[in-house]
Amino acid sequence: MRTQPICTSRRGIRSATAACCLALALAVAPGAQAGEPGDTTITLFDGIGVLEDITEYALGDAAVTPTEDRIIGLAASHALGWLGDSLSIEAETQAVYHYGRGNFGELGATLVARFDGVELPDWLGGMKILDGFSIGVGPSVTTAIPPLESDRGRISHVLNQLMLEYLDPMPEGAEVQTVERVHHRSGIFGLINGIVGGSDYLGRGIRFRF
Repeated sequence: MRTQPICTSRRGIRSATAACCLALALAVAPGAQAGEPGDTTITLFDGIGVLEDITEYALGDAAVTPTEDRIIGLAASHALGWLGDSLSIEAETQAVYHYGRGNFGELGATLVARFDGVELPDWLGGMKILDGFSIGVGPSVTTAIPPLESDRGRISHVLNQLMLEYLDPMPEGAEVQTVERVHHRSGIFGLINGIVGGSDYLGRGIRFRF
């Protein structure tokens, strides 16, 4: 397992996150119509826990510090439909096993926005951004409190999950792709049980498309 995957770089996460809102607005601009449901995918992934919160490393304010916490997971997703040519909406469920400083399970479900290369208007340079980038949010339930969270006094089995994923460039139509993935749990700035922050795992995986 790599202790510092590419997705932890400032170029990887910070740039993609900063551009996400703009790309979403362009992808669902007036005139875009929902398309037919698309692919079903299975992703096998692993990850290593880090001490920093996503608000620190994603904005480039801190480097990541690996811990002994590990995860391995299986995610299944299905595209519910397309908005225009650049954005698909997917439903994803995950089963995750935590090990290292504790052995327990986690179940989650997210609604995912997956970008397929949003082209900026000419007055913004006309370049393509967020190609292969996706973001998902939804509930996460663990059978035990993750050590990364209990160390910080954040005690809740149920939290919100934020999933960030980047598909490594592959030939068009490839049925197997490698991915970089962020697995984040938090209380949505205190909305869930008053919890601010949570836990973060950074890793890689293999995505199979059917």
